[in-house]
Amino acid sequence: MSCEEAVELISALLDGELGVSDTVRLQHHLGDCEACRAAQASEMWLHSLLAAGALSEELPDFLRPRIQEHIARAAASALRGRAPWWRSALFPAVVTGALSVVAVLVLLVHLPGGGLSESPILTDAVAEHRRYTHGETPSLGITVTDVRRLEQWIGSRLDLTVKLPAGAARGEAPVGARVVSVAGRPAAQILYTGDGDHISLFVARKPSRPLPEEGEHIIGGREVYTSALGASNVGWWEDRRHLYVVVSSAGPEDLLALAELCMRSQRSRHARPPAPM
Repeated sequence: MSCEEAVELISALLDGELGVSDTVRLQHHLGDCEACRAAQASEMWLHSLLAAGALSEELPDFLRPRIQEHIARAAASALRGRAPWWRSALFPAVVTGALSVVAVLVLLVHLPGGGLSESPILTDAVAEHRRYTHGETPSLGITVTDVRRLEQWIGSRLDLTVKLPAGAARGEAPVGARVVSVAGRPAAQILYTGDGDHISLFVARKPSRPLPEEGEHIIGGREVYTSALGASNVGWWEDRRHLYVVVSSAGPEDLLALAELCMRSQRSRHARPPAPM
């Protein structure tokens, strides 16, 4: 895969329009190409902020000339001396990289305390949740209410061995799942719905770097963390192999209840026979 194709596929991946085979090809290329990993990080950061509504407010007037100056300077520096195809392939990534800096400036203006502690994993999870619950609904990789079939589907697509609760705290039932990209890594997004409420449970391989330790709770002897990002509440925890992130507009108590249900399902993982696909 060329870098030019990789840049195009990154955009499709973030829009939820990339198939499984192309996702695997892209991840293989990103593992070997530092430049494309940097381009992906820039696009993902801005994409997450936009999807989470962080840039919904009008920009202050004093930032406008700084935006134009930063984009012009970054683009001119990065594109100087590049081959012609690199100009078309690299320019969108350069611009999004410049806009990422601008986005941080906007957050420093609008957020209390002038800081942002959320990790790319959490902002990406919120963005994918909002993409499903707001605006055009992306297609699911599997539409089924049987959690055992969902578990098998996740295992076949991502090689993750997970056990899922049959419902959330207030009776929300699973409706299906899809494969998404969270901080550049594939993850399963399991959707629970009921009475107009939507809950997204994300499962991915445990990251090498720890997530922020904010709002700590102890559930079943394990640390569970909760925080708010925009209009969404987020909870996250880890076991030996997996990271779990739950996103919803429900209160933190509902997220903690779902975390406890997930842990109970994991403890009883040997009690359920597999279901046929």
